[in-house]
Amino acid sequence: MIRTDDVSKPYKTFLPDSERKPMNRWKASQLKSKWGDTKLHNELTNSAFMLLLTRLKRLYSGYKIEVYERDHRIDSKFNATTMHVFMTKQLYLEIECSYVEHRCQLLYSIGNCPGADQIKRWLKEYPFSIAKREHTPKGGISAYFDRVKAYQGDKHFYTL
Repeated sequence: MIRTDDVSKPYKTFLPDSERKPMNRWKASQLKSKWGDTKLHNELTNSAFMLLLTRLKRLYSGYKIEVYERDHRIDSKFNATTMHVFMTKQLYLEIECSYVEHRCQLLYSIGNCPGADQIKRWLKEYPFSIAKREHTPKGGISAYFDRVKAYQGDKHFYTL
């Protein structure tokens, strides 16, 4: 085999550290076309999460509850695995894409919030029946909510 390219020029195989940017796990999972079942699972989980958020907003619409909601799919400065966060002082919902398997799952913690029994019933529905994990933030939901508010200011906070 005859080599026609210039051998004196080094090949750039890796980017220097200053040019590397971590890719969001959910973006990486979308690019993996060979993972058909994972893509389907992620699409179902994301759709179900958006439906759950719609139901929660309708449930909480008359309570005048302060809410933190942020879509990390657009802005990933917080965490490479976090996709969307919805939180009140007594409820924590986060959808994340796992680092290794690229599969979406719901992290949740339910305190003494209005409609807690109804929310638990919604979480038993498919696909959350197989794609959820209870996760209480360090110090509890209320303390975590206050820390996020102190760090974020009023950005991404609103009242339902």
